[in-house]
Amino acid sequence: MQLCVLISAIYALAAPPSGAAGIRALVPDDRPLPRSAAVLRWSPVEEGARYTVELTLADHTTLHTASELTSTELAIPQQVLSRIPAGGTLEWRVSARLADGTHVESPAFRHRVDGEPALETGFGRGWSVSLAVAAALLALVVLRRLSARAAK
Repeated sequence: MQLCVLISAIYALAAPPSGAAGIRALVPDDRPLPRSAAVLRWSPVEEGARYTVELTLADHTTLHTASELTSTELAIPQQVLSRIPAGGTLEWRVSARLADGTHVESPAFRHRVDGEPALETGFGRGWSVSLAVAAALLALVVLRRLSARAAK
């Protein structure tokens, strides 16, 4: 009888909190994530939980951490996706802080990312367009000078 009570007590201590059976990925693992709009989704653990999502490369280099999320999805920022090589694998983990202060951790989920990474200038999209316009104007000036010299 005492052994049964002891086993029940050990099981109760080792079991996850009620409603927190575990965090599962809700993103199909048989399809690659689209680089244009990659969104990660996972199962909720309980009402009021706060989630932290850590994104890493396959070699465990941290790419991004999003904290204090109240929803069970994360749209991966484009600047993060641009750091993943073509055909590269994204590894991600979710941890949840429950209302009573306990933590629930997911296993690592892995997904291949489709497509080529975008060229990242570090200045944002507006700068890329401005640089392209400036290069075109410079080419126009050079062509006009060359044609003026040829006409002389």
